Amino acid sequence: MLVHWRPEGFAIPLVEAQACGLPIVATDLPPFHNNTVPNSSSMLIKPNEYVAFANAVIDIVKDKELRHSMGTISRQFVCMHFDKAKVLDDEIRLVKSVMR
Repeated sequence: MLVHWRPEGFAIPLVEAQACGLPIVATDLPPFHNNTVPNSSSMLIKPNEYVAFANAVIDIVKDKELRHSMGTISRQFVCMHFDKAKVLDDEIRLVKSVMR
């Protein structure tokens, strides 16, 4: 399981963790909405809700079926949305647009 509390621009660690089939517990920030499947591959907790955050971690640790289900969804999500060829094409397009 990946537990991620601090904000980050693109949420790369979340995508990498999901690629490994891990469930996610993270703060509810906009980048995480597009890079996880809230309530399926991830539990997104409002900032500064420390007790809720801790409880989400405990729930996943205690519930093997939930942990497995979230991990499976995580892996499927990344395989579907972050294919290497697609990501490379997007990066090349971005670089070309900046160079114009």
